[in-house]
Amino acid sequence: MTSSIDPNPSAAPTGAADQPDRAAPGGVIDRVARRLVHLGGLALIGTAFLVTAETLLRKYVGVSISGVHEITTYVFAGATTLAFGWTTLIRGHVRIDIVRNLLPGRVRAGLDIIAWAAFLIVFLFLTERAISLTIDSFIDGDRSITILRVPLAIPQVFWAFGLAFCCVAALVVGWRAWRDRTTAHLAPGNDLAEEIEQIKASVPERQTSRSEQQT
Repeated sequence: MTSSIDPNPSAAPTGAADQPDRAAPGGVIDRVARRLVHLGGLALIGTAFLVTAETLLRKYVGVSISGVHEITTYVFAGATTLAFGWTTLIRGHVRIDIVRNLLPGRVRAGLDIIAWAAFLIVFLFLTERAISLTIDSFIDGDRSITILRVPLAIPQVFWAFGLAFCCVAALVVGWRAWRDRTTAHLAPGNDLAEEIEQIKASVPERQTSRSEQQT
């Protein structure tokens, strides 16, 4: 894999490989990942309203909604893992790259490949354990030891699915790096640099729109 890959991980792929093929598996994964992020976000917003309502009722009416803390815990765990896949696709996971950025291009490329492989191995292990735990909870009929008595397999299945989908996203990232012959897909994302480039690109557009309005 390393023999034919561009050793410069900071260089973006050029040519037709700039954009992923929408007919390829990566395009489908992108759309699914975005939907999962939206689903998790809506769930978090819903829990925010629930917590707000419970707080107001407890303060002004003296009524408390049972199980709010438990529900928000399940939702937070599920929503977080559902977002892992999208974060992986956009290179949004945090990486400490201070030393990496000081090294030559080929060394950086090698480190990016090692980091991607280590990430995939860890998440494969977590996914295997999560799926095994979910199956055991379903077979044994395990429930939470709270007043709600929630079947644990229900929140665990979202948790396990999010981890499994993150593994799929990581494989797609690796496939894109192999397809485009560059480790740019494996390099840590630089949010600040990307935002600066977006601002620079938007300046000419704003100037053009202003000149059109004046004319």
